[in-house]
Parts: sequence; structure tokens; C-alpha cells
Amino acid sequence: MLGNYAYISSFKQDRETEKYNESILQIVDIGELSDLKISGSCDIPGGAWEMDSIGGFIYISSLSGGIYIVDVTDSGRPVIVDSLKTSGTSYDITIKGNYGYIADGFEGLAIVELSGRAIEKEKLYTGNDQDINLPPEAFIEVMGDKLSGDYFQIKNPVYFSAGKTFDPDGDDLSYSWIIDNNQYLNKESFSYYFDKQGEYEVILVVSDGEDSSEATSTVQVAEIDLPVHAIQHDFTVEIEYTLINNGPGSLKDIKCFMRIPQTFSPLKYFRCVKKFVILLFCAGKIIIKIVNHIIV
Repeated sequence: MLGNYAYISSFKQDRETEKYNESILQIVDIGELSDLKISGSCDIPGGAWEMDSIGGFIYISSLSGGIYIVDVTDSGRPVIVDSLKTSGTSYDITIKGNYGYIADGFEGLAIVELSGRAIEKEKLYTGNDQDINLPPEAFIEVMGDKLSGDYFQIKNPVYFSAGKTFDPDGDDLSYSWIIDNNQYLNKESFSYYFDKQGEYEVILVVSDGEDSSEATSTVQVAEIDLPVHAIQHDFTVEIEYTLINNGPGSLKDIKCFMRIPQTFSPLKYFRCVKKFVILLFCAGKIIIKIVNHIIV
């Protein structure tokens, strides 16, 4: 609550598609407890979840990943003024000073600096009070095996991802990549092999159908002698999870995954069985053991 107003987040989830809809922030006037009424509301892309506030702004975590910053200085007309995408589900957020602390499903504890960037409401609304389109934000992640400093090995896969790209309005996005004069369309993530040494510029353009955003990254590729020659072998990986439920109720739908590793050049995925476990158990302790026999 802030002053005479209470802030409520809610959403619905489609069980088949697992997508969130009707996600909304509602502001309730509690000045007269015998006459509660909705003062204003604002659609929040994804599943609006936990909230914190500071200086006339509400920070809302999204179950689709990320946070949305809502200006609530006008309780009758709250508006999204900024947003940030994270890799996984953002469960909770706490604001302390100039930093936000996010419990993120993929990144663990994510700490973000709150720069105080202001976006005027006139940029978000037209004269007749109709929403206008907000452009997407493009981000490039580069992953792969670096053998020396910032250099990737020639003819070894380098992975590119636009997973942190987001659209403030929640619109569907299209992707266009340009790498080494080659264009790749509608791929959120993919791998690429560089055949020659050198420095390469990677360009990503994302569009929501009306506006677009561009991001660039530089990749350095070199030919480095591998110190160890790969030979065929096999081994067993055993992972044990201990889950303890100290709550009064039951837990359900516990999902356990194992990432599939990869060799160096030539590309070869390990052959292993991925395990997917769904459990129902009451308060107590359970041990999950995942065993994978891997052949390289």
C-alpha cells in the first residue's frame, strides 16, 4: 500500500500453452474502507507477480521474465515507463536504494541498477488517450568455448541468442541476424561456424511489426592448437538432488533437467538420456537420483 491506495497484481494462465493473459495491475482507493473502488489499472505483459515501490513507482516482477516499472503518481492513469528482461521467471523483487534485487529462475539473484530514466507520458499516449506502440529492445548473447582470452576457436560452433530481447507491449517479435554477410531470419537462437580467423561484427534487428531495434556484438575468431586429441570414450554422470519441503502443504510438478554438453570441433553432441521428473509429495524429504550413461 502507498498512502490511501492498495496495489493488486493478477493474471490468468492457459494450462495448455502455459502463456499468461489478462495480466494487470489494479489500484484500489482505500480512503473510505466502507466504499472501496478501483481508481485505475494498467495491463502488464506476462504474468504480473510480486511488487515493490519507491518514489511514486511500482516495480512488478513478471512470471514471463523481467520487471516492469509503472508510474503511479496519477492513480487514475498508471503507465509503464520502463522494463527489463531477464532469462528466467522473475519471482520476486525488492528495491533498496538505487538497486533492484530480483529472484530469477535462470540467473539466480539478479541485481539491476535503477538509473531513474524517465519517459514522459506524452510519449506513451496520443492526444485521444489511446496507447501507441512501444519499440522492442534488442540484446545479443554470445556463448561458446573460448580457448584463449576472448577468442573463439575456428570451425567450432559459436552460439548466438536473442533470449533477453523483449517488447514492452508484449508483442510477438521477428528476428533478423547478419553475420559475415549472411542473413538469418526468424531465429531467436542458433549456432554459427566461422571458417576464417578474424574479427566479425554480428548485427541483430528485432521488430514488433511497427518499430524495430538493433544491437551489435563483436566476435574474435582464431586458430588455436588443441592441447588434447579427442578419442572415443564413455562415462557415467550421476546427479543427486535432495528436496526438503518444510511447508505445511504439498509441492507438485517438480521438474529436473540436465543440460547436454558438447565436444569441441568437430561438433558432436553427447548421447545421453534427458530425465524429466514430476513428483507429488507432502511435507518431508525426498531424494531424486538422475543417472546418465554418456558415449562420446
